[in-house]
Amino acid sequence: MKTKISIYLASASPRRRQLLAQAGLKFKIIKPAVKEIQGGEEKPSDFVLRLSKEKALAGLNKIKSKTPLLLIAADTIVVSKQDGLVLGKPKTKRDAARMLRKIQGKQHTVYTGYTILFASGGIVKKIVSNTVRTDVTIRTLNSIQIKRYLFAGESYDKAGAYAAQGVGAALIKELRGSYSNVVGLPLCEVLTDLDHFFGVPYLKKY
Repeated sequence: MKTKISIYLASASPRRRQLLAQAGLKFKIIKPAVKEIQGGEEKPSDFVLRLSKEKALAGLNKIKSKTPLLLIAADTIVVSKQDGLVLGKPKTKRDAARMLRKIQGKQHTVYTGYTILFASGGIVKKIVSNTVRTDVTIRTLNSIQIKRYLFAGESYDKAGAYAAQGVGAALIKELRGSYSNVVGLPLCEVLTDLDHFFGVPYLKKY
C-alpha cells in the first residue's frame, strides 16, 4: 500500500493500546459495542475469533471516513483447563477471589482472537483473522496471598482476575507461548500479518 492510510484500534483496552504504541504504530481508537455471548457448542478459540471479526466490522461501521484504512480488533479470554469454563472479567472482589482460587496451582489457557481488515470507501477489501493461545501456570497461593493480590486492585478489568504485566507477573510460575497474548494482543503475530498481508511498514510513524 503506497498511499497513506489511517490505522484504527477497535478496542477500549488500555493494554492493547499500549502494546501497539510500543510497536511504533500511530492509530486512532474506536469502541464498538458487541455482545460477548459464547454459543453453547462454540469452542473458546472459535468464540474469540468470531468476536474479533464482529468487533472489526462493528468498528468499521462507526468510522465515517471513506478514505483507505486499516482496523485491528481483538478479544481475549481465559479458559480453565480443568473444566473448560471461560473466566471473564470479575465483577466483584468475591468473584475475583473465586477466579484466583480456581486457577492457583494449575494451568489455564489464554486465547486471543484478532482480526485485521483493510477498507476503502467504507467497503472491506481484505480481511485476516487468527487465534493465538498461551498456556499459563499460576503458582500455588494461599488465602492470605490471594487477599494481598486483590489489595493491589489489578483484578477488576482483567480476564481471569490477574494482570500479567503488573503485580500479577509474580503469580505466574510458567508461561508457554506469547507473553503479549496474555496481556491482550499477540503482538508478534499481529505485526507479522500487517507486514505480510497488508505491506504496512509498522515501525514507521504515520
